[in-house]
Amino acid sequence: MYIQRGTFLNRLQGRHLAAYPHPLRILTLGFHKQSVKLSFIMRNNSELKARLKRLGLSEDEAVIFMCLIDAPKTLLEVSRVTGIHRSSVYRIVDGLIEKSIVHEVTTDNGKLIAAAQPGALELLVIEQEKIAESRRSGFNQLLPFLSAIKDRDNAFAVRTYSGVAGVKQMLWNELKTQTGILMFSCGPLELAVGRRWAEKYRVEIIERGIVQRSIENPEAYEPHLSAYKAYSTYYLVKQLPKEMLSINHELTIHDDTISLYNSWTDNTQLGTEIKNPFLATFMRQMFEHYWSLAKDPQSE
Repeated sequence: MYIQRGTFLNRLQGRHLAAYPHPLRILTLGFHKQSVKLSFIMRNNSELKARLKRLGLSEDEAVIFMCLIDAPKTLLEVSRVTGIHRSSVYRIVDGLIEKSIVHEVTTDNGKLIAAAQPGALELLVIEQEKIAESRRSGFNQLLPFLSAIKDRDNAFAVRTYSGVAGVKQMLWNELKTQTGILMFSCGPLELAVGRRWAEKYRVEIIERGIVQRSIENPEAYEPHLSAYKAYSTYYLVKQLPKEMLSINHELTIHDDTISLYNSWTDNTQLGTEIKNPFLATFMRQMFEHYWSLAKDPQSE
């Protein structure tokens, strides 16, 4: 029986063990059983490695994780088994620890590195989902902006206004909208044009049935904005904390136009209208993103 085992090991390592003392043959056989087991995990299970890589692990990260599946090991043992340079093993293991899929184990013989429970790999899936969602959101926001730059033939008009009269003209232009008015607001309209004109503007909003949606910081919120109760039907407001979005200037989006105003509290009133359909679409998408994150002040 031992001759047969010796012959089997001879094929694995290129030498015959029958000449060794009987106990040594048994120990060597046990060692090679573990080597064969690890060899299967490390070399033959390419499908396992490929699936680990699809979860976001690099080639070396996948190899090291597979190396640790059967039993904890020292960093030196990981380097010897995988063939990855020891200095690289330190760096890669640190990264796997940050991903929470391997951890340190303290034993009487020192610190070992062990693979986490298989369920911990779900953390990689969650991380990849977050990255994909972020990239999709970035793409959706970037595409119309790049399209606006690419399409040189589209009309791109910029107009500037100054003084209180200029601001009033910009606000009156907004009343021509066919799609409603989206606003990043820094304060009540009265600060720019006075109470009387602001209320006149709100009457026009009511009569024309124009819906305004406004995102504001809590500091700028005015719960009783108008004497006309019907105005609250057309003026919808949500709040975002300054830590998430600091709104220091007035910005509105209506149809294919973006209107930029300086802060209502500045002494000099200035404004700019930018007319471009692609840029307006981009800003409208930005608004909708923040609108979904903002809170209704009445629900607080």
